[in-house]
Amino acid sequence: MGYELASRSAMHFLVDGICVCCLYLAAERYAAHSLLWAFMTYNVMAFLTQPITGYIADCTRNRYKLLYSSVVLLCTGAAVVAVAVATGDEAGRHDYMLSTAYKGFPLLAALTLGAGNSLFHVWGGKATAIESGNDIRHLGTFVATGAMGLAVGASLASWALLVAFIVALAALALTTGNGEHLKPNVTRKLEKPHWWIAAAMCLIIAVVMLRSLLGQTLAGGELKQLALVAGLTAMLGKMAGGWMCHYMGLIPAAVVMVVAVAVCTAWHGGSTVVILCGLFAVNCTMPVTLYLANVLMPGREGLAFGLLAAALMPGYLIATMNYAL
Repeated sequence: MGYELASRSAMHFLVDGICVCCLYLAAERYAAHSLLWAFMTYNVMAFLTQPITGYIADCTRNRYKLLYSSVVLLCTGAAVVAVAVATGDEAGRHDYMLSTAYKGFPLLAALTLGAGNSLFHVWGGKATAIESGNDIRHLGTFVATGAMGLAVGASLASWALLVAFIVALAALALTTGNGEHLKPNVTRKLEKPHWWIAAAMCLIIAVVMLRSLLGQTLAGGELKQLALVAGLTAMLGKMAGGWMCHYMGLIPAAVVMVVAVAVCTAWHGGSTVVILCGLFAVNCTMPVTLYLANVLMPGREGLAFGLLAAALMPGYLIATMNYAL
């Protein structure tokens, strides 16, 4: 289990790094208008499709097919970006059909990268929940590394980094295991009325939306120029949240997290240190909501993960529009 968790966490780092690295490499050759739609398309595919891919993960016996499909899609997306950059602007100007195809490359790359990202996340989230018995420490470790992958991919985007990430991802995917070694999905049904479970799940989703808005606001302000520091802080916060709950208990740890977020948000006064503390505290709550969602939806861990991922989008969009204005 130790290697499996480490492998999934490393792949999470690589997958998010590959996606953002591809988008930033495309940004060097395309107009802002084309890239705006590409980034929006990628986010829709990567986040809003996760309830669908999560449902598929719950219904799929050999869930490693999702991992391998994800790797193929990510490699395809990277290849599309490479072709787009290699084609060049001059060729597009002299051939109408080539020019039209050239302009469509960012959207095609965003679609394939987003689909691959979506499949990977629900596969990894479900596999971690099942194989660890919904251990909150393992959940925190798996979800944590994506934040650092995004920061590294955005800050250090290059073709050498992209190739290295793809090779590493393929190697890990091939050595992680196969469907024959997956543990059966043995979960205990929660003895609560359906309306109670639905209401509790809606509350968790609302918390995730609020957390997304707070996290984007904190990371997008004074920390915008410190992407690697912000990514490392977010990663450590998600990891720490699981361990805090394990040793302190879920409710006491959650109270500490909420109080810390409130204090840092209200009194940061532009202080980078306080903002980093607030970002750390916000991310500590990530494994808490995922753990509770899995408790509410036993046997549907893929769908639970997907619903919470989709809930990140409103906060991301609101924060993005605020900074754009």
